[in-house]
Amino acid sequence: MPDLPPFRQQADYTAYVEGWGLYAERLGKDVGLYKDPLSDSGRLSEESLRANRLVLDTGVHYKHWTRQQMLDFFHAHSTEDEAKIASEVDWYVSIPAQALSYKVGELKILALRERAEAALGDRFDIKAFHDRIIGDGACRSMSSKRASTPGSTKHGASHLPLAERHPSAGQCVRILASVTGTAPWCPI
Repeated sequence: MPDLPPFRQQADYTAYVEGWGLYAERLGKDVGLYKDPLSDSGRLSEESLRANRLVLDTGVHYKHWTRQQMLDFFHAHSTEDEAKIASEVDWYVSIPAQALSYKVGELKILALRERAEAALGDRFDIKAFHDRIIGDGACRSMSSKRASTPGSTKHGASHLPLAERHPSAGQCVRILASVTGTAPWCPI
């Protein structure tokens, strides 16, 4: 990404960066690395923890749960120790929509992949798809029509005009807002 502006090279938008991380965690399962439930247990354990985080995030910021309600929920639905539970609860109180944004990012990447696979059939190239998703930096327009069929070329996004590969900072903020459903000023 050396030809990207610095703000695009160093951006850290939760929906994109952590969404990609969650998507990448699934790739091991997609390629058959987990042969049985025991070998998949670590991934499933982390997925369960993230499900609890989603409930905490919406519980406190939408349903206005108290800290005690959050602690009670986490105790009832996890095997984490008291210190870890308290840490998780305090984290999600202080960073609204953090858990929601990374899950939305993962789901958006999965939806783009499904659309690309459906549109391209046997011509779908997973490597080109991944190049397209990560090659444009963290302000990647995951909601654009062009992004609906990434993987259609062996050249990633390099065939696109420069203006389409490098949207302005304002466009990046609007893209982030459309993907996460948050206000453009939200620092996630």
